[in-house]
Amino acid sequence: MKAPLLFEMNQKRVLVVGLGTVGARRAKTFAEAGALVTALARKPDKSLDAEGITVVCADYSPDMLEGIDIAVAATNDHALNARILEDCKVRRIPVNAADDPERSDYFFPSVIRRGDLTLSVCTEGASPMTTISIVKALKAEYGPEYAERLNYLRILRDDIVATIPEESEKKAKLRALTDLSTETLQEQAKAIERRNMKTIIVGSRGSKLARVQTEWLLDRLREANPDVDFELRIISTKGDRVQNKALDAIGDKGLFTKELEEALLSGDIDMAVHSMKDMPSSLPDGLTLAAPPVREDPSDVLVTCHEINSVSELPKGAKVGTGSKRRAYQLSRMRPDLNIQGIRGNVDTRLRKLTDEGFDAIILAAAGMKRIDVYNSCDYNVIPLAPDEFVCAPAQGILAVEMREDNDEVREILEPVVDPVAAVQMVAERKFLTSLDGDCHLPIGAYCKVDGDDICLTGLYGDEEGHKLVKNTMKGKVSDAETIGAALAEKLKKEVNE
Repeated sequence: MKAPLLFEMNQKRVLVVGLGTVGARRAKTFAEAGALVTALARKPDKSLDAEGITVVCADYSPDMLEGIDIAVAATNDHALNARILEDCKVRRIPVNAADDPERSDYFFPSVIRRGDLTLSVCTEGASPMTTISIVKALKAEYGPEYAERLNYLRILRDDIVATIPEESEKKAKLRALTDLSTETLQEQAKAIERRNMKTIIVGSRGSKLARVQTEWLLDRLREANPDVDFELRIISTKGDRVQNKALDAIGDKGLFTKELEEALLSGDIDMAVHSMKDMPSSLPDGLTLAAPPVREDPSDVLVTCHEINSVSELPKGAKVGTGSKRRAYQLSRMRPDLNIQGIRGNVDTRLRKLTDEGFDAIILAAAGMKRIDVYNSCDYNVIPLAPDEFVCAPAQGILAVEMREDNDEVREILEPVVDPVAAVQMVAERKFLTSLDGDCHLPIGAYCKVDGDDICLTGLYGDEEGHKLVKNTMKGKVSDAETIGAALAEKLKKEVNE
């Protein structure tokens, strides 16, 4: 009568003597279980070149059993197998002799693995065909879902053991688990995982674009941090609520950020996601910007129902909508005849106004259109405007992740999704903006092109009335991005104030 036992074989040292069909199969079985196998053979056998197996061409000697945890005698020499078996028993090393099952200490059953579920069938060599038929039946009965089921059961069992002190109640709940469906087990296990996970509250505006780009970031953060639960919290800002005035007429800095920043400082949220171009030039004390993820297309685009390819092809006196002085002043210098009018609202609203309010064209950010999947349409024509020619807003297309300065945990969570090129562009373009103390009252644009270790920063700056508008570039190294941003800002400021 044999007792069925399963041993943890990881890093156990195994000696297999004889590498015929049986010995080779035994060596592979042990190696797959994580054992360190030394296999004795009369000649090299490349078919056993596998991790965990070392093939040695040598004759057996008892010294080879030194440090061995388990052995297999599988040669064609019965006398040698018997000798190995005796040597192992003297040293109390468990041994299997392929030709002497009666004196073997263990057998090799047929094994079915479904994740952490291991089913073994052994007839102790009496009837291999019976073993095969039982294995086939078990494989049909216990499908791949049992691997998932075991994982869920482990989570639920650990939770019951940890949270229920009364023994009878604990046993009853453990017994009841086996009657639950795999789907129910999954739901309960995930609820426990969420309860035990670190929760990061992420603030966002409620517009369609804000939600889409925040969820885009959260998808990447969840993938990089599977042990963290990210909860989205929508916060309304003044810029969202006041839609009947131009941005510069509302008069506040941080129109789309102030309420989110207040939630950060109070601890109601752990991080806030904005469009970087909406960020004011200075942040409240105690808050900072994390390094950003990959940048979306930074370009502005001309959206029109006309079949044209450039701004120059717009009809004379065309009505063009934009809520940005930067865009309006650049357009007026390209085409002084254009009738430029203010337009507010989210991307969908402005696209609707394109036709409903008789605009020949409107100017939008490519990033927003691409993020909400309205860039390509048969209803209008989208014409990209190169960001270093029709200069984009500083850091346009970059997501701003704002956080408390002392929150190292959030900084660590964000680290896996940081994009080094976007980080350099953010530093250069934001430094240009902050050096000018820019807000929505002034036309300010910046775009940093990164080429290896080199950067070229293009800056745009003008006065509030649009009487002066200057553009220039400055080149340098990535390591000097902040210095270049400040220097170019100072250069353009002097040109405007001359």
